[in-house]
Amino acid sequence: MYRYGLTRHVPNASLVALGGLALASLASPAVGHHSYAMFDMNKPLALDGRVAKVEWVNPHISLWLYVPAVGQQGKYDLWRFQSDPPGRAARNGWSKTVLKVGDRITMHYFPLNNGGNGGYLIRIVRPDGSELIGDPDAPGVARELAKTNSLPTKDGTR
Repeated sequence: MYRYGLTRHVPNASLVALGGLALASLASPAVGHHSYAMFDMNKPLALDGRVAKVEWVNPHISLWLYVPAVGQQGKYDLWRFQSDPPGRAARNGWSKTVLKVGDRITMHYFPLNNGGNGGYLIRIVRPDGSELIGDPDAPGVARELAKTNSLPTKDGTR
């Protein structure tokens, strides 16, 4: 007995474990650590360009493209596209060397909300028709990949 007539009550381990499981079941899974709010994930677009640089770094791959400037023949604008982390991209057929500086590609993407030169990668189509896909777990990407039968199957093929 403790002072003032109170008794010490210690819950048994099974009640603590049950309470912990109950709280854990209420938590939603964490899909990612970044928001997609800077992109219009309901407005898929496409453009042609040449690879300027590939940054194969965490937390996201950045792909830089030279895109012909509108109304300025012979001039180019530099665009930046974001994709998934390198580990996840590798599971979707990417590698550090899959794209080289100067490669011609068609970029399918969700644009930046502010109208800037860039966006979130949906998929890349190379001149031979082969594709590299973006993160199918990102909002809207799987929907757009399904429209072109670009979603990978369980064995990784398309």
